[in-house]
Amino acid sequence: MREFDSAEPLFAFDTHLRICSWNKAAEQLTGIPPEEAIGRYCFEVISGRAADGTPICGPGCSYARDLVEGRPAPLREVWMRTLGGPRRLSLSLIAVRGDQRPVFLHVMRATEAQPAPSGSAQPRVLSARQRQVLGLLAAGLRAREIARDLSIAETTVRNHIREILARLGCHSQLEVVAKLWRGEIS
Repeated sequence: MREFDSAEPLFAFDTHLRICSWNKAAEQLTGIPPEEAIGRYCFEVISGRAADGTPICGPGCSYARDLVEGRPAPLREVWMRTLGGPRRLSLSLIAVRGDQRPVFLHVMRATEAQPAPSGSAQPRVLSARQRQVLGLLAAGLRAREIARDLSIAETTVRNHIREILARLGCHSQLEVVAKLWRGEIS
């Protein structure tokens, strides 16, 4: 494992897209400790999505492929999974070549939250627990998995989900997650 010291949040991954370094600043930004990130595929940890909720991180990452093939990768804005829920970040990708196998550094910077579209009603405030449940829903966890992670009953998770939907005026979990990814919920 290589270590990269920087005040900027960053992580490194290899040509197989496995994370090989995750610095303290990345942990502070995302809430994800290094032991939960290192060794996993970057797309599993990041779960990057476009503003409309479309997944953009995956096994066939065109962003990394450009660097492997010697093309520069442009700055990219993504919604990333964090322990506090999705967060909008700009990602710079840098290739580090040398005597060893190349690695790729993703430097992360938090960007300002997108304002809600004009004319939209302000949703009622969610409790801290509801925000946790919503963040885990957005990360793709099911009610049973959320209950296990939060050490609460699955019925309690379902009650939180029902209340979240009511407070945010949504009809389904998919709708509330899409709104969250689009930045309509802060």
